[in-house]
Amino acid sequence: MNSLLTKNNQTAIMLALEKVMATFEQLPLDTIKNFWNPEACRVDLLPYLAICVGVTLWDDSLTEKQKREACKNAILINKQKGTVAAIKRALKALGLNSAVIEWWQNNMPPMTAQIILQENEAIFSDAQYEAIYKLVSEVKRLSLHVTFVKQSAIRNNFYIAGSFLETRRIRIA
Repeated sequence: MNSLLTKNNQTAIMLALEKVMATFEQLPLDTIKNFWNPEACRVDLLPYLAICVGVTLWDDSLTEKQKREACKNAILINKQKGTVAAIKRALKALGLNSAVIEWWQNNMPPMTAQIILQENEAIFSDAQYEAIYKLVSEVKRLSLHVTFVKQSAIRNNFYIAGSFLETRRIRIA
């Protein structure tokens, strides 16, 4: 490859950068134009968009729709970072049924909050709780102390059977 760099600028890093920049000329214009749009970005470029917009929890096993939603939510979460709204949006993005109660709403010590996590269908694993804690830690403001409260509302049908036997004692005198 013929380099446009002068001899004294042809370091390994500069040559690698020049090679990468040359590939941009071959990209279709709509790929570059749609990169920042989570709805229109190419699927193979979604992990790079996720890095750019600051997605906290990324998993390659997610569906395409979930990846696009994660990118879209990350943009909104980062705009609101440090607020309770950001915590609520982050928990909702994970698909969690939760409520956030701040100190002034429930007679708690100042600068504290409770996050009530509803376990409706299944009980969370330790890894899931760790992921939730990591996500909340990244979006909350540093001065806010957060405690988690678990509520289980697992519904199932229970069948109860019983019997009643009436006995009478007869006293013979």
